[in-house]
Amino acid sequence: MATRIYSDTALSATQLHHLLENVHRTIVQHGRDYVYQERITHRVSEPSAFLFGRVLGYQDTYVPYSRQNGARLLVGCTCSRALPCAHVVALWWSYLQNPGAFMRVPYALGNIREISLPEIAAGSFSWDHIPAEKPFWQNPWNLHDMPQWLLLVERAGETTAWEETSLSQVLFDLDPTWTDSTDWLASWSSFLVRHWGVLTRQPLTHWWKLLLHNPAIPLAPLWPGYTPVPGEQWLSLLARTLTHTGPAVKANALSHLVDLTPASMLKILSDVVREIPSLDPWHMVNARLLDRRGLRPQAIKVLEGTSPESPVGRHAIRQQLMEWLPESEGLAYRITDCLESDDWDCLQALKPPLLDHDGYEALEAAKRSRMASRVVVSDAKSQ
Repeated sequence: MATRIYSDTALSATQLHHLLENVHRTIVQHGRDYVYQERITHRVSEPSAFLFGRVLGYQDTYVPYSRQNGARLLVGCTCSRALPCAHVVALWWSYLQNPGAFMRVPYALGNIREISLPEIAAGSFSWDHIPAEKPFWQNPWNLHDMPQWLLLVERAGETTAWEETSLSQVLFDLDPTWTDSTDWLASWSSFLVRHWGVLTRQPLTHWWKLLLHNPAIPLAPLWPGYTPVPGEQWLSLLARTLTHTGPAVKANALSHLVDLTPASMLKILSDVVREIPSLDPWHMVNARLLDRRGLRPQAIKVLEGTSPESPVGRHAIRQQLMEWLPESEGLAYRITDCLESDDWDCLQALKPPLLDHDGYEALEAAKRSRMASRVVVSDAKSQ
């Protein structure tokens, strides 16, 4: 298998364009022809990390790949030609023309960072884990894809072996925008109600893995089937949140864990969180633990004294405060949340509580000013 290393090169659109400028035009044209003739399939990418796919050549099938390794770009292909070959050019050109056609690493494939791309290129793993084309569920939600989703749901409902259904794996890779659709939520809620018994016979670790990998999937209706959680089990689950998860995922997962933890074990969980501050950077878990113990006023004080640098963190805290506070006391947080968001509809939602026409006009003016300043900053960064 041919390989080549480019020093001081990043896997980015700018660098790929630069690399292509230094490839002989005949090879570039050959690679483009592969793309135009739709001969490249099984395209997978992780931004700034790697690209690979399969190219149906005129004599055989080849697997080109590019992988970032520190400040070096490793390029390889299963053909024996000098690099970059036409198959690598096809991979680069396809990515530059349509990065959305590249799928994320399917969950079933496991941790691709632990797999050698040359091994993948050589076929030392099952290609069955990677569809030939990006599956519809990895794309943003589209009403036209709902019939395919409903077919998956129907087939999953016909079996008592949930782990053997395609839907059980699709959920891990479902694009989060699907969960914002009322059509999708209706079908998912109906499925949970009809098959709650079958689903809750799965080990809790199955749903916990799904929650950590794709926290957008609403699993709350399943939790009553697992209450209370044995101490050994929830400690094991807690340990899973320590690695490879950002603050938002940790906050979401640990909040569910707080709800599942029996009252007799709340202090133990509180001690664990206190010993490992990185588990609760926004103090959301501490606040929910206080609330579970009947100390909501103290929980509110904890969140009111917390101001994360992350907009996601600030939004999460405000949402929790608005849930706990009376509407009149939560209005200030609703206004702040509206000002920081890109959503204009939140202004209309605030109109009835404000009542004062001048107050609403002042809020609208502040919103326009903030949005305008973001555009200016965005334009400045792009120049």
